[in-house]
Amino acid sequence: MVASLLRRSEFQRLLGEVSTQLIGLPAEEVDAHINEALGRVGSFLGFNLAAIARFSGRGLTGEVTHIWTAEGLPLIPPGFTELDFPWIAERLMQGSPVFFTCLKDLPEAGERDRQTYERFGIRSGYNWPLRVGGVTLGNLCLASVGQERPFPSAFKRDLELLAQVLASTLARLRDDLALRQSEARLSLAAEAAALGLWGLDLAAGRFWLTNKARELFHVSVEEELTFERFLGLVHPEDRELVRQKVHSVVQSKDEGRVEYRIVLPDGSTRWMLSRGRVQCDGSGKPNFLTGVSVDRTSRKQAEPAFNELQTTLNAIIDGTHDLIWSVDPVSFGLMTFNQGLRDYFLHGRGIALKPGMRPEDLFPAGEYVERWRGFYQQALREGPFTTDYQVYTQNRVLQLSFNVLKQNGSIFGISAFGKDVTEQKNAERAAHELRANLAHSGRVTVLGQLASSIAHELSQPLGAILRNTEAAELLLKMRPPDLEELRAIITDIHSDDQRASQVIDRLRSLLKHRSLEMEPLEPNDMIAEVLSLLQHNATARRVKLDHFATPGLPAVQGDRIHLQQVLLNLIVNAMDAVAGIPVDRRSIRVTTQRSGVQEIEIRVCDNGPGIPTEFLERLFDPFFTTKANGMGMGLAVSRTIVEAHKGKIRAENRPEGGACFSFTLPAAGRKVAPPATNGGRPNRES
Repeated sequence: MVASLLRRSEFQRLLGEVSTQLIGLPAEEVDAHINEALGRVGSFLGFNLAAIARFSGRGLTGEVTHIWTAEGLPLIPPGFTELDFPWIAERLMQGSPVFFTCLKDLPEAGERDRQTYERFGIRSGYNWPLRVGGVTLGNLCLASVGQERPFPSAFKRDLELLAQVLASTLARLRDDLALRQSEARLSLAAEAAALGLWGLDLAAGRFWLTNKARELFHVSVEEELTFERFLGLVHPEDRELVRQKVHSVVQSKDEGRVEYRIVLPDGSTRWMLSRGRVQCDGSGKPNFLTGVSVDRTSRKQAEPAFNELQTTLNAIIDGTHDLIWSVDPVSFGLMTFNQGLRDYFLHGRGIALKPGMRPEDLFPAGEYVERWRGFYQQALREGPFTTDYQVYTQNRVLQLSFNVLKQNGSIFGISAFGKDVTEQKNAERAAHELRANLAHSGRVTVLGQLASSIAHELSQPLGAILRNTEAAELLLKMRPPDLEELRAIITDIHSDDQRASQVIDRLRSLLKHRSLEMEPLEPNDMIAEVLSLLQHNATARRVKLDHFATPGLPAVQGDRIHLQQVLLNLIVNAMDAVAGIPVDRRSIRVTTQRSGVQEIEIRVCDNGPGIPTEFLERLFDPFFTTKANGMGMGLAVSRTIVEAHKGKIRAENRPEGGACFSFTLPAAGRKVAPPATNGGRPNRES
């Protein structure tokens, strides 16, 4: 009995020493002393293995963080998973200890646990959960490897106390590690941002400084910085400002900021910005001031230039009659606006603008508000875009441009720019009408030049009709008349009438004043119609006119009449070009071929004298001509028509002699819109 009491007393003294050491040790020395404590406890109680494991997740995985084994025992793997100790881990997570003197003591549910212990050679095991605040962090295990060992029940209470001490120690280690990691991350972030962290002990009047803070204030690592010493670094003119700011922050138990200058050892000055926050003790008394400082010298030096630039920019923005404003991306309320927008609403609507005004405050309710919200929403969805906006109340057209405003990748607003383009739109309409008139005049001029061809085209069917009519009159005088022959004559008359009608329809189309009407066209059919109209003229002028059509070409997207006008201009010009060479050599070739995947090229080539090199770049300029009686508008109009079709026209000399004019047209698969004649059908505003 006495021996038992003495042994327990000795064990309690051992636990007291272990507990005292663990409580007072610095965090970096705790791990080594825990391993030593495990060895002393395990040896005293007759076990040959003592370990501490830390749990992860729900306790189904973890690792052995501290272990002691008697000499000669094999190493135990440090990690374990849910497949190793599922039943025991679940009990420990619930806060219940698990003891077994022999493996048969484990229940059927612990079969997996039994297999793991057998693999390690463990015959007896006693596990205590290490819990803090109702949460199991891990467990303390005393085990016997190779032979069974009964539980030392006399030391049960002492071992429970040991488990509590170890749990508290491990919790302190965990919190200390988390704190050190947090401080390291904070210090790293501060260093990256060139921020100096500091703390001021209000009672002692001494600073704690990071290395960056010491660098900013030029304080060496060995130097102790007191508050009065710090004030000595501050510029004399700012010293009282800093002292008063610190005093007011401490009195209010709040936070504050102050901008001031410091004087460096070499006599130069630097601008600093410091922010601080007060911390209080348990009684609510301020005891610590923590903060951050950053060098603001570069920014302060740039402020005068920036302010001057800002003033100049504001003057420019307010000096323009264009409308400039920005709205927030949520309610679309006004953030900024220039004098132009202010005057627009004040004089045009009688509305005095104020920041925060939303579309419903500026426009009539209903579709107009929704249209403006739609503009802003489109900018948020798609980014920059431009649209025309018709102001019908003032019969004006505004060109609106929208974009998103971003900072650090985040949208903080939408910018808008409005420009009055009414005069520009009117000029565009006038220019379009002028081009249309010139094109019409060009067609009329060309048809005038082809009068003999037109007369020939009409004379053939009309002459046939006359002859058939005379024949029919003779047949009608016969008794009885030959009805079958009369029917054949009437059929011929009908056919010739249709031929004449087609010629007249083509002429009417060419003479008609019309805008572009885009449709899919067969390029070879379009060319054949022009060549049939020109054939008599070519014959009269003794010019050989050939058409080489590449088979299988896709349709083109264009206006038949305008494109035929281009062909008429080019072929008639080619006839003029070959007029001065011998009759037997006069030749014009019209070819169609692919130009890439999406375009068709039409070429009109002659074997005339070619184009003087110095004239090549001016051929398509208005009023430039190489003909004695030319107006210089045919090729200019042709270029306008081709470019309106999103194509290109060019001229070149052929190596073998002569000139070649070519133009490209988009295949019908590519959509080509005609030029707008009314400002692009702008949106309306009531």
